[in-house]
Amino acid sequence: MDYKLDVALKYKAVLGEGPVWDDRRNLLFWIDSLDDKACVFNPKTGQNKVYEVGQNIGTLVLTERDDEVLVGLVDGLYVLNLDTGALTFKVDPEAGIEGNRLNDGKADVKGRLWIGSMCVADNGVEGYDTDFKCNLHRVDTDFNSTVVDPEIRLSNGMVWTEDQKTMYYIDSPTRLVYQYDFDVEKGLISNRRGCVTIPAEFGIGDGMDIDADGNLWIAHYTGWCVGKWDPRTGELLGKIELPVSRITSCAFGGENYDQLYIVTASTGADQDPKPQPEAGYVFVASGLGTKGKPFYRFGSRG
Repeated sequence: MDYKLDVALKYKAVLGEGPVWDDRRNLLFWIDSLDDKACVFNPKTGQNKVYEVGQNIGTLVLTERDDEVLVGLVDGLYVLNLDTGALTFKVDPEAGIEGNRLNDGKADVKGRLWIGSMCVADNGVEGYDTDFKCNLHRVDTDFNSTVVDPEIRLSNGMVWTEDQKTMYYIDSPTRLVYQYDFDVEKGLISNRRGCVTIPAEFGIGDGMDIDADGNLWIAHYTGWCVGKWDPRTGELLGKIELPVSRITSCAFGGENYDQLYIVTASTGADQDPKPQPEAGYVFVASGLGTKGKPFYRFGSRG
């Protein structure tokens, strides 16, 4: 597969995660999950603005308000004001569940938030305990929260097909990408089944995005790559090889959505057999021959 890979940002994140492209301002939002930071990167100027959120942060989602984003922290969902840095608590979907925190999440075309949880004791390290009991939640635009799948081990990437009939979702320890039938009007999922099985040599599936052709671009934690997978056949179509092992997530961006931004982690990299001076950096791949689409925003109406 042809591509050009560059370092976009030399920032040594502990656990870079959750990249989201803001098409209104051509900015990349991303998080340093274990260092309690939300970041806004301007590729044109090279500036990376950092917000201290005071807790581990699992996800960041754009909203209809340009001065606010939604963030998932240890004790629930907050609105982060980008002008003041103030956090306003909204809801804790995992209230009463000891040991869990919110992890990956995305808004759907109707402006609802879909967000899953993970066990804090297993925070981003190998050896996932498949006995951990986590959840996938739907949070409506009024912040009413509903468990839509209680059989989750560690919630990660999620995307929807262009026709809104299918939702793809990664439960990392299972090494599977799940496919659900998606009812866009009711906000319901059903008929969960595996569609991609991730081989052990690829590490585990972490965050992902989807391209205009319906293929999945999956960040492979400890796998040294982003894989391009066809979820209709389960076939690996190609991969972007990186000089770091712990690839955490990726997102299409750029003015034409033809660049893939890739975030990585430095935590644990010293355990790998070869040095990784660029571990934790943000990379960007171009010349991929495909493009993505704008991210949905919390609160929008489709």
